Amino acid sequence: MYATFKRKKIIFYAISVFSAICLIAVAIAFRASRSGEKPSELNAVCVSFLRDKKVKLSDKKPQSIETTLLAHDFSETVKEYNELQKKQGFDLTEFAGKTVTKYTYRVACKDRTDVVAVVFVYGGKIIGGDIHCIGADGYMTGFDGETV
Repeated sequence: MYATFKRKKIIFYAISVFSAICLIAVAIAFRASRSGEKPSELNAVCVSFLRDKKVKLSDKKPQSIETTLLAHDFSETVKEYNELQKKQGFDLTEFAGKTVTKYTYRVACKDRTDVVAVVFVYGGKIIGGDIHCIGADGYMTGFDGETV
């Protein structure tokens, strides 16, 4: 009798865990379909945007695609970064607290191999980014070469 009760309890918990996993998977799929953002389509948008800005890429395939949460309250560093964005016609303040997608590309430079272009995307639209050197003597500019 005890073994039957224990087996039913185990089956109940297994079904509960399986149901929870299925529910989470459906929620993630629903969220992804609602955003309408497909990495391959957005990659083409980012590459075209960078080409229009005269940024030469080593490869049209991004080095990385990541999601990042923009803080609700901007630190001094993020405020300074947003000033660069404003000079380029972007403003990240309206995206505070939102999860954005960050595309990183290698920039083709004659004398350096550590220069990247970063493009931030939200809702299928480019909302900002920069070009910067990830080396020890790094720098950061807007897409037009204007420094911070």
